[in-house]
Amino acid sequence: MSSEPDKSRYNILEVKLNAQSNPIGILILIITSSALITFWPISCADSTSYPPSADPQSQEITDIEPKLLSPVSPTWGFTLFLTGNWDGQLGPCGCSERQLGGIDRRTHILNSAPASGRLLLDAGPLINSEGRQAQLKLETFLLSLQHLQYDAIALTGPEMILLQENLPLGPDDRPPIIATNMPPEVRLEFAAVAYLEKNLRRGGENLDCLILALPDPQSMVGRWSSQKLQLQDPVSSVIEILTALNIDPHQSHNDKFVIVMLPDDNEFLVQQIKQIPALDLLVRAGYGDMPELIENSDNTPPVVTTGKLGKYVTKIELPISSSADVKKAQFEPIPIEEDFPQDPKIIEFFNNYQTSLKIENLIDSPYLPRQALDDDNTFTGSLACADCHADVYLIWNNFGHAHAMETLINENRQYDPECVKCHTIAMEYEIGYRSMEKTPHLADVGCEMCHGPGLKHRINTYTMYQEQFFTCEKCHTHENSPNFEGQREEYFQKIRHWQEPRIYWK
Repeated sequence: MSSEPDKSRYNILEVKLNAQSNPIGILILIITSSALITFWPISCADSTSYPPSADPQSQEITDIEPKLLSPVSPTWGFTLFLTGNWDGQLGPCGCSERQLGGIDRRTHILNSAPASGRLLLDAGPLINSEGRQAQLKLETFLLSLQHLQYDAIALTGPEMILLQENLPLGPDDRPPIIATNMPPEVRLEFAAVAYLEKNLRRGGENLDCLILALPDPQSMVGRWSSQKLQLQDPVSSVIEILTALNIDPHQSHNDKFVIVMLPDDNEFLVQQIKQIPALDLLVRAGYGDMPELIENSDNTPPVVTTGKLGKYVTKIELPISSSADVKKAQFEPIPIEEDFPQDPKIIEFFNNYQTSLKIENLIDSPYLPRQALDDDNTFTGSLACADCHADVYLIWNNFGHAHAMETLINENRQYDPECVKCHTIAMEYEIGYRSMEKTPHLADVGCEMCHGPGLKHRINTYTMYQEQFFTCEKCHTHENSPNFEGQREEYFQKIRHWQEPRIYWK
């Protein structure tokens, strides 16, 4: 199968310079009254990133369409959509709280700009782990991004190795992977490209875009696979590609809008790349939920962060101008709300992913890391506590915790190890939950999730059980339960099932 993407959409590995009469200037950051951030071609004294005017999760959505689906104004034409740093999250947990995100809920946003005038890029990384589940998740991500018609993506070295191992995906099943600092022979082996060119067209105007991406060599340090996937110096690689395309890397220019994607959190690399005058925009993985736009005062290109966990799409609009300049750009972080329409095709990919998890029975896999208990204690299940604590058991049985597994079954996620570990007892232990057939007594968030294994206490009631209230944060993380932060005691009041006062409440 050929490693080249469809050339009707791209110009790859060809020197095809379209003379562009619209020079791209140095850009500055201004907040407009509509919460958009605008660049102007003058310098700025500070490096500032601006927070949103309000938390989108706290805003009630009454009418999505006017906010996001209004047609592009005739004066605006070239649209860049940027994503990255998914951290393995295909969609939000969504068990009990309103949450942003989901790769299946952004199709209408991406389609709001005409295909001929938009550029869709993902700076990666897509996943945050290794192993079989990560591999299946990577496959789902790539199929989804291809369906969404992404123009190019950047992957880390470990992701590219995982992609090459036992995944039935060819270059036509995923967007082009750019690896600018990979030797040509290695790029050929991994079906990657050095760069990508796309000509955006809108209103009779053209904008030639050149996209580079730099997997971080540091991500391969110490890995057994580092010899298999070699990476070169990023700065030298960028300069070499620009020179080969007759672009002077040491001067700003008007012929192409040059974008570099940096998928890793390597601040030193960012500072190095910023010193290349020919670059117009750097896109790096974001490590806060919300994307940011960072402007510098030393005539270096602006840096856009993508946000993380798929909670936002970063939108940058470059206007069509009747004059000879593209004088300003608008930066808009678009929150992916939970009531946005879902893409049926991506839902199909999700269902196939869950089916693979079921068939391969990863929950009971011997390769899943598990802990051993320090003593001879073991887990007995919540029903075993009801003999002596009948009143407490009945109160607990009315909580959502007592029906946690039912929640997963309703969402078809009962075979997903990442979900099941927070909806069952002790899945991370060698003697914990395995399946509804083998260990049904350990389903749901029961007594032993907080109080520890109960066998010794059941045999000898004078053996104290634990009160591990700190274990809540294992599942109520920022990603899975954002409202838990700062409201711990309020959450505890909701599940209070004891009669006597406890030290925690004093």
